[in-house]
Amino acid sequence: APCGIANSTFKSGLDCACALGYVGSIQWAGPTPSGDCTPAHCPVANSNGEDGPSCACKDGYEGLFWQGAWAGACEAVPCLIRDSNGIAGPGCQCADGFQGSISWSGAEASGSCSPAPCGIANSTFKSGLDCACA
Repeated sequence: APCGIANSTFKSGLDCACALGYVGSIQWAGPTPSGDCTPAHCPVANSNGEDGPSCACKDGYEGLFWQGAWAGACEAVPCLIRDSNGIAGPGCQCADGFQGSISWSGAEASGSCSPAPCGIANSTFKSGLDCACA
């Protein structure tokens, strides 16, 4: 029999279950299903805190998965941008002596860092870490 329970998999018969991100129970009385599927709580630190299927790690974090409930840990992703401070997750920024911008989209960092100009009087005027007193 078809299953028309909101937020379910809509599969027929006993294969009908709550969809990913939803919890509840579905019962059958002959050919008629009943029950409900409600958004699963999203209690994981460093997640967006959105209940239901929208639960996800914040930008710069990964590790959340569905196992009948939201599980795992949103852990900071390594920052591999050249000339960054190397701090995992959203704390990643250009290292001292460098300028630029680093941003995150999910678990992917993007951006670049280049040597910062040196305009200090009586210096070598060399960019980045090569800036020194003359």
